[in-house]
Amino acid sequence: MRLLMLSPNMPFPPNTGGLVRIYYILKGLSCCFDIDFMAPVDSDVASNNFYPSIGAMLIPIRVSQSYLSIIQKGLRFVLTATPLHTCWYAYSEMRKAVSIQMNLNKYDAIYCHLAHSLEYLPSSMTTPVILDTQNDDQQYWERKVASTSTLSWRRLLWAWNLRKVKHYEQSYISRLWAHVAVSEPDRQLVMKRSRSLVPHYFVARNGVDINKYVPIDWKQRSVTAPVTLAFLGSLDLEINVNAAMLLCKEIFPRIRMMLPNREMKLLIIGRNPPRILSDYARKTSDIIVTGTVPDVRPWLEQADVFVAPLRQGAGTKLRILEAMACALPVVGTEMALQGLDGQVGVHFLQADDEDLIVQCVCDLIKDFHRRVEIGENARRLIESQYDWSIITQYLAETIASNL
Repeated sequence: MRLLMLSPNMPFPPNTGGLVRIYYILKGLSCCFDIDFMAPVDSDVASNNFYPSIGAMLIPIRVSQSYLSIIQKGLRFVLTATPLHTCWYAYSEMRKAVSIQMNLNKYDAIYCHLAHSLEYLPSSMTTPVILDTQNDDQQYWERKVASTSTLSWRRLLWAWNLRKVKHYEQSYISRLWAHVAVSEPDRQLVMKRSRSLVPHYFVARNGVDINKYVPIDWKQRSVTAPVTLAFLGSLDLEINVNAAMLLCKEIFPRIRMMLPNREMKLLIIGRNPPRILSDYARKTSDIIVTGTVPDVRPWLEQADVFVAPLRQGAGTKLRILEAMACALPVVGTEMALQGLDGQVGVHFLQADDEDLIVQCVCDLIKDFHRRVEIGENARRLIESQYDWSIITQYLAETIASNL
């Protein structure tokens, strides 16, 4: 069976949550299908020699990033009903290349990562289209609007874009053969909104490479040792910056006040931190902002408790899964833990206001054995349900049995 897979980005290196999912879906399905993978790139990385061997035919397409093309995208957003991200990732070079590729080869299905990739398809075609949305876009923008100040110009912009997202979703639903969600709640939400017009609705969870993210050795830790709290997320995303700032300015100082005799520090791990975050961390010796690092695992290995006070976003958070794979106890908001099948109090702790986050973290700091118990339960959950090899094998079997 042969698939054409389309993405708005090449997932190399897979250093963000979105790219991690694209990378492992591509890698996993390549073990079961013949896949041609197409994505836009700039001229500096357009050579196949730049990419690792992954079992698929990688077809990078050079696209224009000129000022003129950016202006054209901006005008399209202003003058049409097209959503922001769809405008940004629209490339005429990709549309032409995909059309040529489909004329040269016969594909059993086309797998599109994110709704932006649908822009690359011909307007008229009979090949089954599978859409992997990663997040529920409508839910994401609804929450973004709700969390933005009423008087802010951003709120007006996000609300305008939300209307466009709703319209765009209805326009492409009839083109899909299958929709892939990251959790059963997301699947039910999309089914309800689309009135079950798509023939197939699948679930392919976000996952973790359990051979790469290994559990920390709790036997090497002592009950009275200094404690390290950690947060992980791409810090060029507003939702992560807001959570990190809340942790640094409000939550961590309160934890220190409640446990004044306990030595502790806070790690903020993530690429491209904004200056406001780095400057704040410099004011105190017990907050460390790592900046961009080649590998987050050595930093996670230093942690004792993972804290995720996220207030925005949608979908299942890959960084939470990575922390759990490392056998770290996670304290997170409902938003951070969305879509996970684990039990509160067994596999993670849920806390939806600052008081409860502070209390949960303090309880874990004081109770070493509770830390170990929740961390080890988390690791077992990851091994049984969130290993990428299990997820992609199931997805491949589901696609093959329905085509």
